[in-house]
This record gives sequence, structure tokens and C-alpha cells, in this order.
Amino acid sequence: MADTAIVTWMTKFDVDLWSPVTAITNGAADCNAATVQDSNWVSLLDTPNYPAYFAEQAALAAAAAGILKSFAGSGFAFSLGSDTDGDGIIDLTSNFSSLFQARDQANMSGVYGGTYMPQAGPNAAVSGGQIATFVLNNNFAAVPEPSGLLLVILSGLTLMRRRRFRA
Repeated sequence: MADTAIVTWMTKFDVDLWSPVTAITNGAADCNAATVQDSNWVSLLDTPNYPAYFAEQAALAAAAAGILKSFAGSGFAFSLGSDTDGDGIIDLTSNFSSLFQARDQANMSGVYGGTYMPQAGPNAAVSGGQIATFVLNNNFAAVPEPSGLLLVILSGLTLMRRRRFRA
């Protein structure tokens, strides 16, 4: 997850794509006649004060889905509860049939909220998935377990040492 967050934030400032609120309210400034300016448009969510590309929630959701899939599989259903008004009571429950359904919803959440352009989520999700695959393939190795014989020998030595001190 940390690797994904680093890549996401580096990409945000390397690409430096404007947010929907900037693009729509200043549509005439992009030198594209097909862009319609709407200076009264506001996003559903407060627009964060950083570049809109990559969508970090999409990248992190894809990385988490990739890692969790390797340990738990992908075909299980789960629910997430959200406290939308801050009173400590779950107001909204989202039900998912798989990790990837949750990932796909995270891909589009910023677009629905008006804080990201449509390509920000899917592109970030591809990157998050690639990072998860890289981490799984290169950083998780089987841990060799001590053999049963070695454990028996160590247990026997410990018992012999305890008997010697009791006598």
C-alpha cells in the first residue's frame, strides 16, 4: 500500500492535471472550442487542493484487492458500513460480491463526487494492480519452517537442562 501511495502522489505532481472544477469553470482557457465553460459549476465533494490525476483511492483499492486476492481469494461477498454524518452510527452500508466490485466502485467514486476526471480512476487502478503484482512476486517469499526433528532436539535439550537445575 505504501508503494502504491508513493507512486500515486509522484504521478499526481509529475502529470499535474487540473481538476474538474478548474477545467469546467475555466473551460474557455484550454484553447479547445468543444469545451463548454460553466463558471457556476461546483463539485459534489469539496475539491482537494492537489492535482486530480491519479485517483489515490482507485490505486489503493486496486493494490489492496490484488494483495488480498492472493491470500483470501476474490470470490467472497462482504459489506462495508459508513458513518456519513459523523455521529458514530452507520448510515450507509455497501454490499460487494467481490474485491474487484469494490475496486471498481473506488475507481469511479472521485468522478461521481466531481473531484476527478474519468480517466484518473481506471488508470490509477491499473497502476495499483501492477504494484500489487510486483510486490507479491518480489517481496513475499515462503518462510522456511524449522524441521520437526530440529524442534524435537531443541525440546529435548530444554527438558534435560531443566532437570539438571532441579536436581
